[in-house]
Amino acid sequence: MLRLAFLIVFFCGSVANQTFADNYSDSDGLALLKQALKKEKEWKSEYTLEIKKVGNRSKQSEIYYKRTPDGLLLERAELKTINAGPTQHEVPPVVTLRNRTGDWSLRLHKRAIHMKYVQDTINAAREIDPDYDAIPVDVAIPYATKLIDSNNRKLVEISIRVPDSFYEQKLRDREVINAQYKERVISETGQSRQLFANTPTAEDVVPYVYTFAIDPATATIWSAQRFRKSGELISEHTFTEIKRNIELSDDFFEVPKNYEIWTANTVGEYIKYLTLTAK
Repeated sequence: MLRLAFLIVFFCGSVANQTFADNYSDSDGLALLKQALKKEKEWKSEYTLEIKKVGNRSKQSEIYYKRTPDGLLLERAELKTINAGPTQHEVPPVVTLRNRTGDWSLRLHKRAIHMKYVQDTINAAREIDPDYDAIPVDVAIPYATKLIDSNNRKLVEISIRVPDSFYEQKLRDREVINAQYKERVISETGQSRQLFANTPTAEDVVPYVYTFAIDPATATIWSAQRFRKSGELISEHTFTEIKRNIELSDDFFEVPKNYEIWTANTVGEYIKYLTLTAK
């Protein structure tokens, strides 16, 4: 599953029943994307082997999801490897959880950091832009759709862009969000403002173009990319394995009972605890 909130105008139809030999128009591709995002909300559990790329760094993780009867999405991510340029690094066991009590990082020596500041950061961003992390398919302009072969799969690749007015508003909102977060980190950690001189700008992180590779037979998204208006890649998610509706217990998403718990109410406390758990 794409770890995003989706704004979806649900498509009522059966684009996924088209054969691969059919020609997909841009409108067909957008309809397939809407259907794929709708299906993301229908499964009860999921396992994915995901490669996420940002800049020249990538990481491989095994991610598990479970949707509870009351609509909560539980998540467990197990980081496996980190690549920095041509070098691959095996990493110590690092597991992140999202459950009813919040966000957690399970570290070495049976220590768990309760990252309470994470939800506060998300809530603050959503006060400014309720849909800041959404895929804007309701306003999307499809402009490129083609059939591709990827990892022995026949997929439809659909690219969408946002209207310029929508993009400009997102930039303004993100600038406010970034400024608030910077001030918060400075106040919590005592870091100098000069350290933020090279941090990503709103133009660096707000997508103008999205590209998805989707299996037309199952409406399954196998990759998702986000691009800046200038054309550079912001991030890429590639799924090499997906299993759905598998048996997962609620306990699988909980902190083990024998772990020592540290609570990070601020970014500064989280940084301090990370340093301590590395020892």
